[in-house]
Amino acid sequence: MSDQTIILLGTLILFIGLLLAIIALVLSSFQRADGARKSRAVVIIGPFPIILASDLGTARQLLVLAIFFLVGLIVFYLVQIF
Repeated sequence: MSDQTIILLGTLILFIGLLLAIIALVLSSFQRADGARKSRAVVIIGPFPIILASDLGTARQLLVLAIFFLVGLIVFYLVQIF
């Protein structure tokens, strides 16, 4: 794969992530019918996920999501080595 292709893919991934963040921000600004809001975030620094959630059920969902992302990162890392 050429350097230009890798740069293009990286830029595309950044723009898709930015677009998803904007969509999530807009959707989270709407309140539910019962007035309750759920706050949640996952920050991955290296191999360590930091999970911020307003309730236990949401925290469990984010933990599964964080594990999924970390497994994906490990797979991509191992594919590059071999």
